[in-house]
Amino acid sequence: MATSDGYSAIKADRIVDGALSLLVRASVLGNTVFREGLGNFRGAKNDTITLRLPAYAKPGKRTLRGATPRTRKKLHERAVTVQLTHGYTLDVPLTDEEITLDIERLATEVIAPSVQGIAREYETDIASLMENASYAASTITIDPDDPFAGIVAARKTLSDHQVPTTERFLAVGSSVAAAILESPQLRRVDQSGTDAALRRAEIGMIAGFTVIESQALSPDFAVAYHRSAFAVASMAPIVPDGVAWGASESADGYAVRVMQALDAGDLDGPTNVVFHDAWVGMTAVTDAGTIDPVTGKFEPAEDPDESGVQNLLVRAVELELGS
Repeated sequence: MATSDGYSAIKADRIVDGALSLLVRASVLGNTVFREGLGNFRGAKNDTITLRLPAYAKPGKRTLRGATPRTRKKLHERAVTVQLTHGYTLDVPLTDEEITLDIERLATEVIAPSVQGIAREYETDIASLMENASYAASTITIDPDDPFAGIVAARKTLSDHQVPTTERFLAVGSSVAAAILESPQLRRVDQSGTDAALRRAEIGMIAGFTVIESQALSPDFAVAYHRSAFAVASMAPIVPDGVAWGASESADGYAVRVMQALDAGDLDGPTNVVFHDAWVGMTAVTDAGTIDPVTGKFEPAEDPDESGVQNLLVRAVELELGS
């Protein structure tokens, strides 16, 4: 196989590290969901692993110096399963002439755009998960003239659902982002706290949410959520014996395999193929419990198998831009 000296000297692990950095930087929604601690899928039945949620328990109350018995309860951990369901593959065939005479830097000319393509698919799939999820709360309408009110309503809903106030995000489509950026609340420096967001056309913190815009979301769609509302797992296939070079790495919850192998089956000469792979699974995280129809308060179940208890997506709420 004819290759240049520069190409032969490529370090596979360094290339993959660079590819992962590209992937992490290119992912907007992926950086706001739960991706760490999902374990190893090797040997897992049905390519499925279990995310363990802590038990929910309520203590009893006992009058001091009284005869009230103490409370004994069994703690029930809850399980959320994440299954690897599909993979992203992008194979780039290169002839001897292309790889020897045309390509100067494989990492930037071939691998970088390929990994960015994988990053876009991550983003698209996470956006699809968010848009098609079955939310427990009713959809909140955002008034284009006063988007702040809808965002505050989403904040109240999450608080009523006992969602932690930290690590809350508001992911918005382009039309919702435009309404927010044009709103009086953002224009007035005394309310937003700084004019930096307006001057840079960036969306920052609003009503306790870190607001981000994703091009993968539908323009009129928005979702307010805690990081734990959506779980995303990825795994890189192993590098098989016999390839010229390759590496499988993971970082910050992402995984990718990049490798190069020779396909000698073409009649006009061997073809060098650069492979890019990632296996992915994702799910919305639900909680067992009930929502009070009057107050809207969510009460988690101490026993997930309790009669009448449902698994509800309460860690997120959907919003849509009104007309």
